[in-house]
Amino acid sequence: MGAFGQLLRKFVDRIPGTRLEQFAKLGIGTSQFYNFVNGHQLPRNGTFTQMCRALNLTEEEEADLEHLWAMEKVTGRPRKYILEASPTAGSVSRVAEKVPVYQVGAGRELAFDDEGNPLGVAEDYLTVPGLTDPNAFACTIRGDSMAPELLEGDIAVFSPALEQKDGEIHFIRGEEISTIKRVYFDGPDLRLVATNHRYPEQRVPRSQVTQLWRLYSITKIVGREE
Repeated sequence: MGAFGQLLRKFVDRIPGTRLEQFAKLGIGTSQFYNFVNGHQLPRNGTFTQMCRALNLTEEEEADLEHLWAMEKVTGRPRKYILEASPTAGSVSRVAEKVPVYQVGAGRELAFDDEGNPLGVAEDYLTVPGLTDPNAFACTIRGDSMAPELLEGDIAVFSPALEQKDGEIHFIRGEEISTIKRVYFDGPDLRLVATNHRYPEQRVPRSQVTQLWRLYSITKIVGREE
């Protein structure tokens, strides 16, 4: 069951009566409801609007449900992670709903649009405690260049709203580079340093770097064998 289905079921359970009576009030059939809840189908625009009206939601509740509905329309059904987060930086301005998770490394390069937003379908969405940047995104790490700080399978969350900081881990993007490294500001250049000393240091002119996003948190799967 995806996040949209979970929230929809919670709101439907507040309607008094039997399931059939609840479905009649929503204007949907039994199979439709269970398809919506189990993530096999999403309601069309008109059906969604009709259900929201019948559910008598607050503005905040309707906004939450609409966000999850729109997100799953674009990305498909999100899977579930069992995760624990270790923030490395403080929060910034507005509240973020969920953070899209992409894969990088091991031959996978994360593509971006002209405004610096990640392209492609996220493999999942992750709620990060304390994060308040609506433009944040996350990457599932593949490879060992940043081990032991970032291990295979770790999820690194980056926040464009965080101030760039010398000596911290950043996601670095330019015309000829897309990587995650510890960054040192060295005059006109950036020194990109891997935690794993088997990987050589890189030096890149700052003029060739278009985006530099600082690490917000490292998220690990609970119970993973190291």
